[in-house]
Amino acid sequence: MRLDRFALTVGFSLAIIATYAAAPVVAARGSIYTDSLQNGWQSWPWAKTVKLDNTKPVHSGSKSILVVGKGWDALSLNRMKAPSVGFKTFSCWIYASGPAAQALKIVGLTDNKPQKTVLVPPIAPKTWKHVSIPLAQLGVANKPNLTGFWIQDASGKGISVVVDDVALLP
Repeated sequence: MRLDRFALTVGFSLAIIATYAAAPVVAARGSIYTDSLQNGWQSWPWAKTVKLDNTKPVHSGSKSILVVGKGWDALSLNRMKAPSVGFKTFSCWIYASGPAAQALKIVGLTDNKPQKTVLVPPIAPKTWKHVSIPLAQLGVANKPNLTGFWIQDASGKGISVVVDDVALLP
């Protein structure tokens, strides 16, 4: 009886430890950019300037991504096929670094093909805006073949933004 109680206590304790230990792993696995690209993510942009180690401004940490280009240019964040199962939301912080409000769209990719597009409300100049979009709205929820996201100019006038803290959230 005493041995059974010990085994039950140890088993229960290990289950609790495993549950709490797994939480940071899921959060870390969902990180796309935090001071650098994470978890196999790469930058395949089509913009005049993409600086992955920009130091001013930053939302958190010490680095961000500067993106400057002409109409319809984008920051393209890509990786080999990976499941989006377990994640619900694409999240990032965007700073409009130009003199005018920035109109953007976010596009989800599977097999490197655009799925759905979500327009981001204009971001006022020199301000940070948190962008949080359900993966279902981007057409990439619960897919085995998520390959990326575009943060793209939606006005045809050009893109001038800083992007930081990019992640997939549970």
